[in-house]
Amino acid sequence: MAKAKVTPIKPLTIPKLELTAVMLAARLAKYIYEAYADELSIENIYLWTDSQITLYWLSSKKLLPVYVQNRIDEIKALVPDAGFRYVSTKDNHSDKVSRGTSHATLICSSLWWGGSTWLPHQNMWLDNGPFEEVGDATTSCLLEETLSMPASVTLPAILN
Repeated sequence: MAKAKVTPIKPLTIPKLELTAVMLAARLAKYIYEAYADELSIENIYLWTDSQITLYWLSSKKLLPVYVQNRIDEIKALVPDAGFRYVSTKDNHSDKVSRGTSHATLICSSLWWGGSTWLPHQNMWLDNGPFEEVGDATTSCLLEETLSMPASVTLPAILN
């Protein structure tokens, strides 16, 4: 699932915007976890970002700037046991909307509708460290195995 958000009026650096995106993902993950807690057994939560700076901040033991530290604290409070992973920009379906893709291209994009073809195959990424990129050498052979369907989700006000 991807969600786009307009940047705030007060200018922020790209790394801070990326951190804000992970915070939004953490809110969404917590909402989904709580919404389906009675119906599904969710064992692990993984959040993906194409920002290595954000991954560094999440793993840092150093005191960070106030803006950054406040968001890191919120992320860790929302999803304390989540795993954070790196996804390259070329495999990040969220970048489709943030980089100005036309609606015609988006409608035909298997990356947008189905995500990265390697994602459902945990054996391809589970043992990697958070900064390791998932190689795309095997991606093409998995394309035929992956079935994707568009979904429509209504998000609560807390995520907006």
